[in-house]
Amino acid sequence: MDSSYSYVNPDVTHPEASTVSSAVVDVLRGTKGWTRFLSVLGYVSCGFMILAGLGMMASMLLAGVGAGSRAGVAAPTPLALMGVFYIVGGLIGIVPAVLLGRYASRIGVLVKSCAELDLVAALDAQRTYWKLIGIFAIVMVSLYLLGIISFLVLMLTGDLLPSPAVIW
Repeated sequence: MDSSYSYVNPDVTHPEASTVSSAVVDVLRGTKGWTRFLSVLGYVSCGFMILAGLGMMASMLLAGVGAGSRAGVAAPTPLALMGVFYIVGGLIGIVPAVLLGRYASRIGVLVKSCAELDLVAALDAQRTYWKLIGIFAIVMVSLYLLGIISFLVLMLTGDLLPSPAVIW
């Protein structure tokens, strides 16, 4: 983490630390449960994605050797490739869940201490989470644009549509 903040231990008295108003602490306390819930939901959904990906890959093995195989080695099927994407997506999705859980934990420390440094720590954890979500959004929009451009190029060059002889 690129943070250079020092965090306050709630069990130790810090006379140099400023106190955060109870209104600020109450507002953040109200978000703690929801951020924890969404963090746990993220872990669970990523776990299901990974299990689904493993199931897709296992179905290829249980189905036997694929149609395009050579020397007893199964050819990759679209289902197995989709399984790989599910596993990778599930593993990537764990990172936001961890960051959101970290934010909820930092709010918990703030609720106990009411120290300004703990407020800074909680807000820094939130900043880190939203920075990652922003990066994910940029990557997804870029992939969408790449897909649209690729589709248009294939359509304009005629490589996307089958020849008329295949249709009739």
